Amino acid sequence: MTGEPPPPDTDTMRAVARRVLEAGGATGGDEGAVLLLALRGMFAVLVPAVEDAALTRHKRDPVRFWAEVGAREARRLLAEEPGAVPPAQHAQRLARGLLGLVDDFAALS
Repeated sequence: MTGEPPPPDTDTMRAVARRVLEAGGATGGDEGAVLLLALRGMFAVLVPAVEDAALTRHKRDPVRFWAEVGAREARRLLAEEPGAVPPAQHAQRLARGLLGLVDDFAALS
């Protein structure tokens, strides 16, 4: 065993993000809270994976550049105060950001 974590499960990440986006504002209560926590957890796994993968590319590589932009945007979204917007809207922002970051990770792989 090498001690390296397994690669992020991007299929599950896409599925959860799409579920949030398709539900719109319909996910509330406990389900909405669980989905929001799931999205945050997925970012916690994916952001470092994208940042690490980006470092393997040349500094002038456009794929690296956009992946780093996506990782910074993800960190900004996570730092955003959830109470500033309705919870469903916050979850949708996170879901869209997660889909973009999954695409960045796929481009780096």
